[in-house]
Amino acid sequence: MTFYTYLQPTPVIPIFLSAKGPVNGVFGTSHGLSSARARGRNGGRPYTMTPAKLRLAQAAMAKRDTKVGDLCKELGVTRQTLYRFAPHKGELRADGTKLLKRKSQTGSVEDTCKMFHGAAAN
Repeated sequence: MTFYTYLQPTPVIPIFLSAKGPVNGVFGTSHGLSSARARGRNGGRPYTMTPAKLRLAQAAMAKRDTKVGDLCKELGVTRQTLYRFAPHKGELRADGTKLLKRKSQTGSVEDTCKMFHGAAAN
């Protein structure tokens, strides 16, 4: 019994792109990203840590009796995410400062409290 395999060579077509200017009216990726940022679109996955959650985490982390595991469950974030934004004593890290300066994500502590207490009541 003989098996025959027919492999066709795939033609290789070289594509030369110019480093300067558009090719057929199409710009590169960096141009598209910069134009999207100009329209207020940053892209990427949104943070699981919101400014409201961060403020709650800061207040809780400043207390000595806070259990980090329980706080992470309550906020819905991992331990790594919590420490990325607010370390042991509750002060902000660079990512926490950056998150609070972002204008696209808004939320108050009261809204977050309502969200958690509403979820606990159900």
